[in-house]
Amino acid sequence: MAAIDHGAKFYFQSDIRAFFTKIPTEKVVSFVRGETGDEALVELFSRALEVRLGNEEELIGYTHLFPKDGTGVAQGSSLSAFAGNVLLYEMDQTLNTMGVTAVRYIDDILMVGSDIESIDAAKAYAEKTLTGFGFGLYSPGDGHGKAEQGECSAAINFLGCTLQPKRCVPSAKSIDNMKVGVREALSTSKAAIKEALRKGSNLNPKHSQSATLDALGKRVYGWQKSFAFCNQRQPFDQLDNFVSEQVSDYHGFVVRQLGKADPRMKAMILGVPSTAALFDNMRDKAPG
Repeated sequence: MAAIDHGAKFYFQSDIRAFFTKIPTEKVVSFVRGETGDEALVELFSRALEVRLGNEEELIGYTHLFPKDGTGVAQGSSLSAFAGNVLLYEMDQTLNTMGVTAVRYIDDILMVGSDIESIDAAKAYAEKTLTGFGFGLYSPGDGHGKAEQGECSAAINFLGCTLQPKRCVPSAKSIDNMKVGVREALSTSKAAIKEALRKGSNLNPKHSQSATLDALGKRVYGWQKSFAFCNQRQPFDQLDNFVSEQVSDYHGFVVRQLGKADPRMKAMILGVPSTAALFDNMRDKAPG
């Protein structure tokens, strides 16, 4: 943001092609060996990077898509991100000496600069370096939708944020995804409560009012904290209004359903589990 606020006018961003599937693990293992000199740790680290399929027989025809033979790592593992950082450390540092400010988060890279020539030079260097590892960059307009280039004033969408000079906010997609999650959480609880009342059955405690609102509250809290660095209040205020309306509607629904329920069902809807139901559940799970 500081670079954009201080005059960077152009940007380029791209996913890194084949990032997880092409990482040469031996290079990373050698780095850890040289830095630590601890062979026990190196052996453990090397084994942790391996990908072993527990259902290989079920994946006939698809096993070639998974990392093997020292090339590639598991996507989603923190060690995989570490492996990529080890490989691309020098590239990350060099890019920031080329007249651009470059930021890479795992397999997403963004660079901004005051002139398009600097952007193009940095992009060419990154492409050459990445190609050396079997990776690559995407190109804007290539049909993949994984790269963009343009002026910073037109807004950059990066890692769930929309960036412009003096403005950093959650992207419209991030906000929409949050709204979908709120609706789904409340709708799932509503459906479960209706079903329990219709059948006269026990309500899963996780669908009770208190559990639903507790989980939703934690989700909203965590979402905001992931965007704590943003500098505009308006998107959060607007999301609050949406969430408040959804919760108010949900509360009204619960009140109406309580009017149809007996005392035991009321307790379950509000969040107090049935001890008898818990007993039955444990008995059902007990080995014969």
